[in-house]
Amino acid sequence: MADHRQLHVVMLPWLAHGHITPYLDLAKGLLSHGLRISFLSTPLNIARIKKQIVPGIELVELPLPSVDGLPSGVESTAAELHQGFEDHTHGRGLVITEWAPQLHILNHPSTGAFLSHCGWNSVTEGLRFGQPFVALPIQYEQGITARLIAEDLKLGVEVRRNEEDGSFTKEDVAKAVRAVMVEEEGKRIKSNVEEISRVLTSNDCQVRRTNIRNFVSALKDKASSKQTV
Repeated sequence: MADHRQLHVVMLPWLAHGHITPYLDLAKGLLSHGLRISFLSTPLNIARIKKQIVPGIELVELPLPSVDGLPSGVESTAAELHQGFEDHTHGRGLVITEWAPQLHILNHPSTGAFLSHCGWNSVTEGLRFGQPFVALPIQYEQGITARLIAEDLKLGVEVRRNEEDGSFTKEDVAKAVRAVMVEEEGKRIKSNVEEISRVLTSNDCQVRRTNIRNFVSALKDKASSKQTV
């Protein structure tokens, strides 16, 4: 006789909003297939995402142990900026020290480019909304992705760095921004990005639904095989 117990998925994303947000999106997709979802993160992150939760997703706080020498709040990448930076940029731009709605910003008509560390989630979101990149990789695979974006696919410009120590200056950043935003190179980059954006968005919803459906099917098959052993 078939076992109709509800599958329970426990999600524990990396403690950065660039990881938490897509996990939340996946959680909502799994929930629509009747799965039970428990979403684990630290109290600080849980407090920030409560407004994005739909009924049926259980939020579970997972406090991290204190570590000598580390201040409170470092379990989240949404740390506040230094007040001096806010004072320095007052009247010249908008500084957001908490979580920001990146998708809405990328989709805004006044957004002309995306200065990004080139994490893969940010890259896919930037391409989805047709934004050329000012690539500023920080660590891990981001350097490889930045070169793929800037050199191979011609979808942006990477900020030039000192080859000896990896440092860069504000002039280096400004030069890359100008290349993307106002120079002739930027027009070609924008055209390339818009072409890829059309490909990504033409079947985006269907591809997402198919992938989630296949993932749920694989989970159910795995659970069923364990129950029959």
